[in-house]
Amino acid sequence: MRLWQLPLAFVLLLYTRLVYPIDMDGRLPAARKGLLVISNHVHDLEGLYLPPYLALHGKKPVRPLASSRLFEPGFLKGRSPRWLRPLIPGVNIGPILKALGVLPIENMPRLLYRRGLSAEAVRRIIEGQLEDARDALQRGHLLYLTPEGRMTRDGSLGRLKRALRELALPDTPILLCGISPDPFSPGPLRLVLRLVPPALPEDLETSLLAARPLTASHLLAAAWEAFGFPSGPDPRELLRRALALKEEVSPLALWDRSMAEDPERALWTSLSHLRSHHPAFPDVEHMGRYLARGFRETQEALSRVEKVQRERIRKVSFVIPAHNEDGLVQKALQSVLLQEGDMPLEAVVVENGSRDGTAEAVEAWAREHPSLPVKFLRAPRTGRSLAKNLGAREATGDLLIFLDADSQASPSLTQEVLRLARQGWPAASIPVTASEGTFQEQLFFRLVDIGQRHMGVRAQMFFCRRDLFLRLKGFREDYQLGEDRDFLQRLEREGYPVAYLQGASIDTSPRRFRRWPLGLGPLFTLIRWGLAHIGIGRRWTY
Repeated sequence: MRLWQLPLAFVLLLYTRLVYPIDMDGRLPAARKGLLVISNHVHDLEGLYLPPYLALHGKKPVRPLASSRLFEPGFLKGRSPRWLRPLIPGVNIGPILKALGVLPIENMPRLLYRRGLSAEAVRRIIEGQLEDARDALQRGHLLYLTPEGRMTRDGSLGRLKRALRELALPDTPILLCGISPDPFSPGPLRLVLRLVPPALPEDLETSLLAARPLTASHLLAAAWEAFGFPSGPDPRELLRRALALKEEVSPLALWDRSMAEDPERALWTSLSHLRSHHPAFPDVEHMGRYLARGFRETQEALSRVEKVQRERIRKVSFVIPAHNEDGLVQKALQSVLLQEGDMPLEAVVVENGSRDGTAEAVEAWAREHPSLPVKFLRAPRTGRSLAKNLGAREATGDLLIFLDADSQASPSLTQEVLRLARQGWPAASIPVTASEGTFQEQLFFRLVDIGQRHMGVRAQMFFCRRDLFLRLKGFREDYQLGEDRDFLQRLEREGYPVAYLQGASIDTSPRRFRRWPLGLGPLFTLIRWGLAHIGIGRRWTY
């Protein structure tokens, strides 16, 4: 992005956030390649908000693709308030859009035919525009595309245009931005946006439908439809029906933040603003039908995603490196045994240079608990990265969860990992907490959690698709510290976004801190980790 564009992007972003209650969640991977961001088209407001957001939160030049109509004189006249139209009869904003990096894309070729252009001329125009877009991707730019063309008028996803087929090539990193309106919320129009990977990269239409977040307005509209339009039932009956519908929604659904935190309160607030028409959607015949149709479409897409992902993810492997852990490794294995759900699991324990009874402890536990398959390996030499790489190669699961031998996974960890993986996330950092310890030791892990949750630092224990882990050749085996951070950074540079898992955690022992005198272990460790984060001291003994 050019330097002069930054203040403009900041002003646009600030304006939209101050005037409209926008709920945005997601981050951009620091990919070396170009990145294609695809969104559904709900309202013109998203075009005002999302490109500046992408420009200010990414590290790439942003090139939005916009309809060729925007580049024609007089476009604003038909899209402006009536009182303003006489003042701008022939204003051409095309040069301004080009200066901002916007690329034209012809999404209504029939209009060109009507103007007398031949089929060959239309083809050359479209091919030239697509070539410009492909060139931007090859130069490492971020392309933003709404492949429907016009915004939806009935709540359903529009037909995805040719540009998507031409640009979404197998080697192009793709990120989706699912967008939903929340028109029954009080005040100005509220938009909910979620940046997520495609759940089914081979089926972007289903993935985009599944990425649309659900709001209180969706549930109320679906409940309203069940009781019949246009009149509605008693508000309390409508609320009960909406809460019952929420329980039926797929666990893979993305939710508006207020619905995730307190659904009953969010529904009750929106219930008092139920209406069949909304001034921000003058072309929508009935807001209830509009939202109910979108809700059904998203539910159907989520069901398709679930079905496919259940076939793709059949087993999960816990990879546990163990060096002198005879006192704790059995607790780690026990936490794997106690995982909730019916997903087949295995534990791959890799002993690397232990001088205690780690091997005997693992073998004894495995004999006593035959219901959990345990694969025990011996690494040829010491090294945590070496041990984890060996365990990943010998694992047979579709997903890998890395668990230290002095740690225990919370019972819901596998279920939360599966939820993210089925949503399309290839990897995610897992929150780590201290199983016991002093205030300083507990504070250390809280600070690490803040870094992961709010500052986007992806590190520590994580899950990853096994095929991707092996494709990137796993951890750097010469690293003593920060090998996890290095791997997840490499994964993001390849264009794969990394999530931060919520709803489950791994408890670990803070005993390593106690090697330092005067209780300074957490401080010294935080300094070491901070240096490793920026690439200093990763090969130093840890």
